[in-house]
Amino acid sequence: MAAAELTRWQSSAYWTDLSDEDRVWFTAEVAKLTLDADGTLDGLKKLLNHDYSLNYRLRDLADAVVAKAKERRSERERDRDREREGDAIGENVTVKETTVMVPTVFESADQIESLVTELRKLRTQIGEKTRIHIIWKEID
Repeated sequence: MAAAELTRWQSSAYWTDLSDEDRVWFTAEVAKLTLDADGTLDGLKKLLNHDYSLNYRLRDLADAVVAKAKERRSERERDRDREREGDAIGENVTVKETTVMVPTVFESADQIESLVTELRKLRTQIGEKTRIHIIWKEID
């Protein structure tokens, strides 16, 4: 039952909104809910008694998944809004413009490596208040 519930959460849109840490935590919490019972009458009683607490805990965890996912989504939206505000206000945001020459058709792996190397160099220049506008120029 717990594994099926975890699988259902993992296929939901909420799961993708969670951070990796959140996913690990929820998975660990579900793993804690498993109960080993022997095939005796006492084992059956143990399973029946555990059923109520299992359902209750799974319901709590499901609510927590939704709440945490909404929280993460809100955080990302706030970060995007702040970034847009910073861009709109012009809070010392510098936009560097550069031209990158790209072959129309890549004929060798070296050409791709050259492009990747150039992009990695540009990536090091991007910062909190620095943007890069790339003008792609095709060459034959």
